[in-house]
Amino acid sequence: MATSYSKGFDSLEKEIKIDDPLIEGKIPKWLSGSLLRTAPSLFEAPNKPLNHWFDGYAMLHQFNFLNGAVSYQNKFVHSESYTSMREKGEMTRSEFATDPCRSIFGYLFSLFKPPPPTDNPNVNVNKIGDEFVAMTETPMPIKFNMNDLDSKGYFEFEDDLEGILSVAHPHFDEDGNMYSYLLDFGYKSKYQIYKLPKGSKKRELIGEIPSKKPAYVHSFGYTENYLILIETPFVVNPLKLRFTWKPLITNYKWKPELGTRFHIIDKKGKKLLKTIKSSAFFSFHHINAYEENGAILLDLIAYPDASVLDDLYLEKLRKEAPNPTGKLWRYRLNAESGMAKGECLSDTFMELPRINYAFNGNAYQYLYAASNKIEGNFFDALLKRNMKSGTEYWWVEEKAYPGEAVFVPHPEAKQEDDGVVMSVVLNAKNEKSFLLVLDAATFKEIARVKLPQHIPFGFHGNYFQ
Repeated sequence: MATSYSKGFDSLEKEIKIDDPLIEGKIPKWLSGSLLRTAPSLFEAPNKPLNHWFDGYAMLHQFNFLNGAVSYQNKFVHSESYTSMREKGEMTRSEFATDPCRSIFGYLFSLFKPPPPTDNPNVNVNKIGDEFVAMTETPMPIKFNMNDLDSKGYFEFEDDLEGILSVAHPHFDEDGNMYSYLLDFGYKSKYQIYKLPKGSKKRELIGEIPSKKPAYVHSFGYTENYLILIETPFVVNPLKLRFTWKPLITNYKWKPELGTRFHIIDKKGKKLLKTIKSSAFFSFHHINAYEENGAILLDLIAYPDASVLDDLYLEKLRKEAPNPTGKLWRYRLNAESGMAKGECLSDTFMELPRINYAFNGNAYQYLYAASNKIEGNFFDALLKRNMKSGTEYWWVEEKAYPGEAVFVPHPEAKQEDDGVVMSVVLNAKNEKSFLLVLDAATFKEIARVKLPQHIPFGFHGNYFQ
């Protein structure tokens, strides 16, 4: 039995360009730029269905704003994963939870050479230097043209750092420098924390963290002086991973006895300052982190274990009540004492958290997220939370399923929440999507941009002035 939101997990093949979509309400005239998102939009290869939400082939979605008008276009990202699948009629790269079919010859050959990892950038969109890139959790960002969304090949780094995994959630400081990490698997695996200076393609190593059993790391924390990489006990044997045909995530195992480790890296001193251990939890997304009275306050969305990944297999999502949301937790880290104290700040289920990025790494007041009002439902509400007072505000509509809530500041903003919040929403009544625009301060709807087709549920994107 299909769920009311199952259209959000149907493939979208059609690429369109619309100069004047139907607008209800009024788009603020100060909006001048583009909301760019990537999303898994094709859930089948010619020879087999894909298994997991995270497997879908990436498509870019762009909303352009100018003087109160909006245009829209979408186009597949021509990664090697997507292009070879189209040309050869079968999968050639292993995706997050789906591996290519194997003939007997292919199986024997695979004993010596597993398929290459995916470069399918269905997680996030960023700008590195002057290039717009779509990203996934392997270090192969794919460039694309801002005007027509055509793919332009890999963003090539000009250094000798090597690794298999990275994150699609890098951080950027006020000067435009990028911070991320590269995980090198081997007998001695290590996280390589790096800085990419603005305008450069050469990554500068900040520090290394050795790991016998590396964890699945989707994002990390950032403050004025520190980077915080969290290893939850969802871990992998790196040598087995190098020589397996099994898709990436099926190699990871939940080992709660290992606990969770907070690695605090000193950005300026370029070294690992401290590793602090706590009880086990799992997390995809950091929200924000900042320094206060000698401690680091780190906010994230936490789960008791990694079973949420099992809930996101497509067969479950299309037929059963999923559990795609965690809860808001704050950890106070003290590098001097080596203590980590965690506190759940809200019983509200939420995911895909966003803030006003101007406050990234600093004390902040407002959090925006996709949420649930109906327990066991997919994302059916948008949430704004006042982190100081604990007050929560909602946008809810019957049979409407929103995605990530992206905050866009007013160019002359005086307050942290002076701007708009935008989210792509599936209207399950007519099986089409619309872009919702909320006043960020009041959290009331001011406009929606209606599309003639659905946009499959995705993860992340960004607004570019």
